[in-house]
Amino acid sequence: MKKLISIGVALALLTMVVVPGAVAAQDPVPPETYAKAPFSIVAEGLRLAGDLLDMEEAKMGFIGYDVGQFMEPIAAFTEGPLGWSVNMLAWGVDIVAQAAGPIIDNFAPDYGWLIDVLDDVVCKILMPWDAIVCP
Repeated sequence: MKKLISIGVALALLTMVVVPGAVAAQDPVPPETYAKAPFSIVAEGLRLAGDLLDMEEAKMGFIGYDVGQFMEPIAAFTEGPLGWSVNMLAWGVDIVAQAAGPIIDNFAPDYGWLIDVLDDVVCKILMPWDAIVCP
């Protein structure tokens, strides 16, 4: 019994040393932007709901009505094309800022700060978690 306990303690100590070292040794590549994170969270929630529905259907005997199968395409759309709407929004705001810049400079120079605000919005949408120096 003492041998079993000492082996368990040795494995626990080894795990306490090796696992943090292995995790720290990983060199994670940060994503380009975190702006799509909410879409990924919603997609995973939809996948979870689909799995739960599948389990509940099997438990209740509704095997013929596979409702959970419809959640995967919705989750894939949420994560993919709907997630890219963030980039499209930034692109649209940037186009408006570039088009409105000369107009505001010529007709309302006192409102030139609006272009700076739009540029900052684009900058913050695309890279919200980085230390960005916007032009």
